[in-house]
Amino acid sequence: MKNLITCSKDELFEILCRSDLHIYRILKKNTKLHDARHQLLLYLNNIDKHLFNIYSDKQFKDLNILEKKNARDCIRVLKTTIKPNSLP
Repeated sequence: MKNLITCSKDELFEILCRSDLHIYRILKKNTKLHDARHQLLLYLNNIDKHLFNIYSDKQFKDLNILEKKNARDCIRVLKTTIKPNSLP
């Protein structure tokens, strides 16, 4: 984790895009901040919904319960960060 913190914003963005191509596509496709934020929140809500769904066919069904909880917490923090009311 320390390696990520010392990266520049551009390097962090590249790491994010390599980690999840869907997020990269959302950010690249939407030219307006509002639209990108809305699409990103929809995507994160969808992932959050599938994390604990026992009938989910997504890759999350085989994750350990602690990994799912950690993922849910990370999604919550990211959603809080990008919501419009969190901006100054």
